[in-house]
Amino acid sequence: MRFEVSDPIPFEIGEAYRILRDNMAELVPFLDDTESISVERREETEDGVKLTNKWQASMHKIPGALRSFVKPEMLSWYDHVVWTDHDRTGRWQLEAIGSEKLFSCHGETSVVELGDKTLLKIIINFEVYPEKVPGIPKFLAKKISGQIEKLIGEVLGSNMRQMAVSMTNYSEHKKG
Repeated sequence: MRFEVSDPIPFEIGEAYRILRDNMAELVPFLDDTESISVERREETEDGVKLTNKWQASMHKIPGALRSFVKPEMLSWYDHVVWTDHDRTGRWQLEAIGSEKLFSCHGETSVVELGDKTLLKIIINFEVYPEKVPGIPKFLAKKISGQIEKLIGEVLGSNMRQMAVSMTNYSEHKKG
């Protein structure tokens, strides 16, 4: 599944880029579906930064029927990202934590100028593998694969759509 999110943000392009690259963990209080983001590794490069962030999503939107199968550790992942300063883009790949490969997800996050506006643009490519969720029989995995993909897509999509709002709220919080 592939989708794109593009939202205007009330920042100068350089400031928006620095927030995304350097202050992602500080956005957590403003991201509804995220419990935590921690920087596990940071390496400065000639043209940017290589980061590994650990994300923990919230369980509060998991439907009751799936709660017995979906454990909190299944909603955590590493975000391996390379930010390049010349195009203000982070190219990332997510890695599931604590379980077999339940999904594959990669994409790009960038800030671009469009006239006098700054846009936050996020491209997501992902696929889920419900047959690898412990406790789900293969015949059931096939039946619920669409539901699981939709759920993970909603979590990822919601977080991505919230990013512009969370950046604005973060900025207002820092000023206030």
